[in-house]
Amino acid sequence: MDYLKRVINEEEAKNLMTQGYLAMDPHCHTSFSYDVPDVKETSPEQVVRKQKNKRLIPVITDHDTLKGYLDARRKFNNIVPAVEIRIKPEKAKLLDYKPNTLHINVYGLNKEQYEILNNIANVKKDLDLFIEFLKQEDLEWTYNHPFWHEKKEKLIWRAIPGLIKNYFDVIELNASMTKSINNLTINLAQKFDKGIVASSDSHTGNPGTAYVIAEGKNFKEFWSNIKERQMYVVRSDINAFTAVKEASLMIRNIFKSNNNPQKDKIFRSSIGIRPIDIIANEVTSGWLKNKHIIKKALEVSMQAINYGAGPILAWKYYLRKNNNLANRLEKRIESMALKMNNMKYRVKNNIKRTIREDKIINNVKAKKY
Repeated sequence: MDYLKRVINEEEAKNLMTQGYLAMDPHCHTSFSYDVPDVKETSPEQVVRKQKNKRLIPVITDHDTLKGYLDARRKFNNIVPAVEIRIKPEKAKLLDYKPNTLHINVYGLNKEQYEILNNIANVKKDLDLFIEFLKQEDLEWTYNHPFWHEKKEKLIWRAIPGLIKNYFDVIELNASMTKSINNLTINLAQKFDKGIVASSDSHTGNPGTAYVIAEGKNFKEFWSNIKERQMYVVRSDINAFTAVKEASLMIRNIFKSNNNPQKDKIFRSSIGIRPIDIIANEVTSGWLKNKHIIKKALEVSMQAINYGAGPILAWKYYLRKNNNLANRLEKRIESMALKMNNMKYRVKNNIKRTIREDKIINNVKAKKY
């Protein structure tokens, strides 16, 4: 199967949806994520409304919390419970290289299951145990933006083929990644016969810029078809224009954000440019939060700078840098993936656990939230 033929445009997607296909943007954040400002547009209610207006299966995947989903569930039915869980594995038996921090979207879980996964991710830091628990509980998951890494980390690209081969059935094409990086991702998914999804990874209340389409009468059937590679994707890749537009939306939201957010919605800027992060944090929760005149002047100034030649050139440099990275890695990863496909890995169905771990996992209640 040529995966690039599974990439379709909006018009083709709408035609499939009129035939009964389901669609989903499987990676969306709300104001309950730490790096999303608390404004009306990013509230769980508004994000779900926009998803429904675009005929998408509603889902919220906030960072390491189900609270956005639980908030939306009070007003809407049939929302898929999900969370984006971060794990930096110290244990991964099926890997030859220790990977960077992984972001894994998990779907269909309840609060008890999330608490166990959170413990495995942050205390035990065991990727084998994490994935084994997902399988045992019949949950679904994706490998988010494989070539992304934390700000202070160096990309360990050699771990990515092993991760895709041994731990994930579905791989994400992310709208915040460049075309070349997403192409590298889709090629790896094809080599290992994995399903793919496309997502917006929206942090500004703008879901649906990328999504996946498949047949199914419900989420389980829909996701099963994705895992069987019976899917289509409407993908979006970052470019200088979309980057500047997204930055503009983030600036607007930062300066519009609630001055007195509840504890679960306190914003922490993680843009990665120290002066901007300092200003953003001061505006939302520091000494500038009630300085309305200063805030307005700063917002106008930052928006003007954002649309200037400097940031556009900086974004073009960033995009070119990522394209060069993808070009450098393409042949290396292709060779590595070919070798892995020709190797016979020993199947490890049983992950050793302590008696306490077995007791906790086996006693998880099946109640869904």
